[in-house]
Order: sequence, then C-alpha cells, then structure tokens
Amino acid sequence: MCPFLPKLVRLHWLALLKQFDTLTGRKMYYLRIDNAKEFQSDETKEYCAENDVVLQLVVAYNHTIQARLEGAIGCVKQHSRTSLLHANKPTRFWGDTTKDFSIKKVYLWASSDTRGKLLTPHDRMQPAFFGTYKTVAVPFGSRVIAQLPREHRLVKNGSFGDRFVEGTHLYSDSAIHCIWMFSIALQRKIKVQDFKSYPLRFPFKDRSCLTCNTPTMINQMSKMHGGCT
Repeated sequence: MCPFLPKLVRLHWLALLKQFDTLTGRKMYYLRIDNAKEFQSDETKEYCAENDVVLQLVVAYNHTIQARLEGAIGCVKQHSRTSLLHANKPTRFWGDTTKDFSIKKVYLWASSDTRGKLLTPHDRMQPAFFGTYKTVAVPFGSRVIAQLPREHRLVKNGSFGDRFVEGTHLYSDSAIHCIWMFSIALQRKIKVQDFKSYPLRFPFKDRSCLTCNTPTMINQMSKMHGGCT
C-alpha cells in the first residue's frame, strides 16, 4: 500500500511517486488517495491504468485516516528540533536536519517482520539507499574534517592546505557513499567522501574544537544565529 501523501507535496506528488518507483524498483499494486480534486486528475488515472495500479478512493479530509501521517510528521519535527538544539545550529539548517533524521530512520531504525526478524526500511527496500553506516551514523551538526580530491573545483593548486575543509555534518548522500557537510570557512555545503567525524564535538556549541578558529569565522557563525553569541 502507498501511504497518504502530505499536503506540502500535492502540487507535484505524482512526479515524486514516479521517482519513488524508479528509486526503489518496487512494483506498486494499490494507490489509496482521498477525493480531493488535485488527486483525481486524468494524469493520475492514466498512470494507474498504464502501470496496473488499483486506484482506491477514500473520504476526503478524514482526520482519522490522516492521523498516522500527521503523527509521522510530528515525530519528524520533534527529532529535527532536538537535533538542532543539541548541535546549537541556527534554524536555517532545519531542512538539513529533517533530511538527516529521515535518512537515519530509514537506515538505522529496525522493526520486526511477520517472522520476528528485525529489518530496517533500508533492508527491505535495497538498493533504494546507497549510504553506509559510516556515512549515516554521524550526529547532525558534529565536527567533520574532510580532504577534497585534487580534481575538486574548490582545489586551486593541489596542496594539502587547499584540500583541507572543516565543518559540520549535515546528512548522508542517498545516491553514493558520500556525506554533505557545511564548511564553516567557505559558508557553503560541500559533498565529500574522504572524511573524519568527531561525534562528540559540536562547533556551533563549542567553537574551540575547530582547528581554524579565527575571529572572522566566529563572527560568521554568530551572524547565522542572528547576532547571538
């Protein structure tokens, strides 16, 4: 069964559904949607007919039916908020911490199947996700030191100084064995593969853990918190 889709993605929900099919390679047999007009388009009916999907309509705006989805959204918000507070990161990273939690839940959280075997969503949906324990089990906002490859566009002359970046962990890349980190010196997100994580150090909470702890960098971090120190 396909779960209900949140209101935030209604404008492009069918495109996301097609991406899900492509990503997981799993055959969908039933699609349960409510009677909202945006879900009853000719495109939806054509998609279901072409892919042998049984379209099941339920009562629109039924709060009881939507309860499971609303509960899941609330769970994601609570964990995202906790991650931000623990790392002392500004709210501009809300999207990153939400994605990080979603990936961790898919890769690390296990539940019992009908035979009592513990499986994660990642185990059941392979090869939907290509991360590893090393790239996923890193606390959000913790310190990360990475070395960029010589061919990286940020490397100017190939020296170690140009290839060294320091920042905080954001989330694991779901397509390849990499992570996305926030480079504090460059003030930008970077995808890296060769990295060292420090799960007990959080630069936005304790700036002294940074190797390059310059006054300019401290000022930049403070500005991201709206001027708070």
